[in-house]
Amino acid sequence: MSNGKQDWYDEVKKSAAVYKVLHYLKDHPEDGLSCLGKDDQAIRLFQEKGGITVPTDKGARVIFLAPGERALNAGASVIFEIPPASLRDPTDKQLSEFILGDYDWWPPR
Repeated sequence: MSNGKQDWYDEVKKSAAVYKVLHYLKDHPEDGLSCLGKDDQAIRLFQEKGGITVPTDKGARVIFLAPGERALNAGASVIFEIPPASLRDPTDKQLSEFILGDYDWWPPR
């Protein structure tokens, strides 16, 4: 595993870790399924297979969803970031920034 938690904030190293985990899960889907809804297990698997430390003390998380999640379209899960209380009378457009389920942060290498 990496020294310290800095690799989590390094886009290249974190992206490499993400793909290491995905390659592992392709061959061992049961390990990913055992992490559904279990943050501690998901973090442990990511750290072991991705090789970098997840800075949980800074609020970082690893979340696995079951195969076929994307195919559910409108029926798929939703991931929210709780909007700040200081946001007064926001529009739906402004609030859409707090829906985290449809992002593509990890372009293929």
